[in-house]
Amino acid sequence: MPASPTETIADLIDRLGEPPESVVDTWCDQLRDAAIDWEKHHDEAFPPIDLSLWSIGTQGELCYQSACYPCPSAPRSTLSIRGSSRAQIASFRAAVLASTAADNVPQPTEIAAAKPGFDSADAATGVADLSPPQKVLAAKRRWVVAASLLIVGGVVVTILKTRVPSERSARATPSPFPSSQASQSLPTQTADPIASDDLTMRLETFDSKPLDPNGSEPLIDLQPILSIENLLPAVSSPLDRETDVEKYLLRATEHEISADVDAKPATAFRADSDAEVTETPQSIRIAAVAAVALPEATDENKRARIGHLSPNTLSLQFPIDVAVELNNDESAGHHVIHDCRRKLEIASLTRDQQELVFGWSPQAKDSTVAALLQHGRLRDEHGNAAYLRAGIEADPWSMVFDQSDYRPSWDLGAAVLPQVTRLSLQLDLPETIELGWMEPPKPDHLRRARSLAVLSNPEFEQVQIAILFNVHCTRKLSCEIRHAARLDPSLPWQTFTEPGIQRLANQLLARNDQFARLQDQIEAWYEHADSTQRRQLRTQRDQLKSSIEWSETLSTRVAQLQTMVAELKQDGKIRCELYVRWPDGDQPLLTMPEGGNRE
Repeated sequence: MPASPTETIADLIDRLGEPPESVVDTWCDQLRDAAIDWEKHHDEAFPPIDLSLWSIGTQGELCYQSACYPCPSAPRSTLSIRGSSRAQIASFRAAVLASTAADNVPQPTEIAAAKPGFDSADAATGVADLSPPQKVLAAKRRWVVAASLLIVGGVVVTILKTRVPSERSARATPSPFPSSQASQSLPTQTADPIASDDLTMRLETFDSKPLDPNGSEPLIDLQPILSIENLLPAVSSPLDRETDVEKYLLRATEHEISADVDAKPATAFRADSDAEVTETPQSIRIAAVAAVALPEATDENKRARIGHLSPNTLSLQFPIDVAVELNNDESAGHHVIHDCRRKLEIASLTRDQQELVFGWSPQAKDSTVAALLQHGRLRDEHGNAAYLRAGIEADPWSMVFDQSDYRPSWDLGAAVLPQVTRLSLQLDLPETIELGWMEPPKPDHLRRARSLAVLSNPEFEQVQIAILFNVHCTRKLSCEIRHAARLDPSLPWQTFTEPGIQRLANQLLARNDQFARLQDQIEAWYEHADSTQRRQLRTQRDQLKSSIEWSETLSTRVAQLQTMVAELKQDGKIRCELYVRWPDGDQPLLTMPEGGNRE
């Protein structure tokens, strides 16, 4: 039978005041046992802890309803609990330790005015007599400094805490973007070797929900802005000392770190990504080249006219071996195209004044090589050629950043010959932007061609934009385009959008304002702190100063990224072109002339 509870925690605190920290730590250990029991039987996170519903038994056991959990007499269980359960226990600890302090924290002006003095009757003995109100003010003075340490530490830990999950997740998800050598531009931070490992870089995103700079929540409850924290290179946390304040801060944020580690990693560049990019077919037009578009082989009544060849001696040529031959009957002005394997007449060319008229024969629909005729060309005795496939022309793809992924496509009208067709991928860039290929285009890879371009501005040494291309070519050319960026070579690549960068810039401005207010508060608290408290405040003040420097550096680099994006939107274009290689030159299939613009 469990011991009968005698008094709730809330009543106990009201009667005796704040308990010693060692007692609160014992309660937290007991609550951890309760959380393990709760998760085992309910398969859900531990509920919020109401101080008025939990009681202390006669033997120190912590009781809720009919369940009691004794004081621990051995090392704690190694069983883990959910991050949200740890959050409830951390909130309980904070609430108990702050329950009496919160109501007794005066403004700095009250502290300055509350100076204990000597009673006139005690002047001879030199003993100060503190009246009850003065004792309360003295206690308030101690609580103001203690609360300030919690607030300062809470904000700074929020700045640092997401580095742990970023490193752990980085080990799990390789990035397609190889890493460059780590930057030396942030001397106040220790570069994380994991962040610069080619096989452990992971993709994040700059986009996040906007931060409300006018929010009413206290600073200690600020939630981390992941899009900002992931931009910070990994640091060696100064919160390694086992002081009470630091242990509290680390415990209070443990559940959020765990929640981040358990979060699903970004899958933007993985082959099994859930995000399906919508294909956007592009406008095309017939190019002004010496070519003719043949009708469908099943349409024997439709004709195609060829006007720039001599109708006398003609030859039919292909870039690969095709079992087709052209027989000339110059006297009759008639040319016949045969399927050599099946001995079928599949098409004919007849003279009409100064033109040749092409037409399919009825047997063409039964020939397997008829479809290959479009890959050939006619050549006359003077060397003039007419390709039997019309060239296609389109406007270059103008760089836009409203979303991180695009998938333009161009209809080619028919399949290509992968053996002799080549892909050309070119970027037209502003004069201020330099291009480097980390994965150069592979002209002869048409089914799956992947390329990675890195853009940089020599004036912005650390900021880079990467563009990943995945090209697929069958009867159409499809090019998946993804934009990513990083603000330092030691950081992972992150997908971005132009609106997302603007939100990030606003978040950094809001964070800088918070830092400025907090810096003013620290200076005010420092004036009224004792030597021990000042030593702790100096540590937090130095840490805050470093965070301010980081934030200002990030603000500058985000502005540089915005400048690069604006320049690329203005003058940046992508040209994907296809050519067929012939012994004497190239046949253009898809061209995107310079100067074209996509509306």
